[in-house]
Amino acid sequence: MAIPFTTLHGEQVCLRPFRVDDAADIAESYKDSDIPRFTMMPEDLTEARAREWVEQRLEWWPLGFAITLPPSDRCVGQVGLQLETDSVVV
Repeated sequence: MAIPFTTLHGEQVCLRPFRVDDAADIAESYKDSDIPRFTMMPEDLTEARAREWVEQRLEWWPLGFAITLPPSDRCVGQVGLQLETDSVVV
């Protein structure tokens, strides 16, 4: 079962698919020492490595979303879902 990319809009937050141009914001966020502390990403995350991370997510994790705070479209966080599609009844 293919899961489509989508954008979810709320009044104060938007979840959208990652884009390669989010890499700069992702790398910048990892300068906060709490980010690598509570995630599996390295402390010294570069923009190039963040770009690779985004590209990989777009390939195999279609339910990973960039969090934005409208009206800005900048990535300020991430959230992901994982579904066991074998057990989904359509």
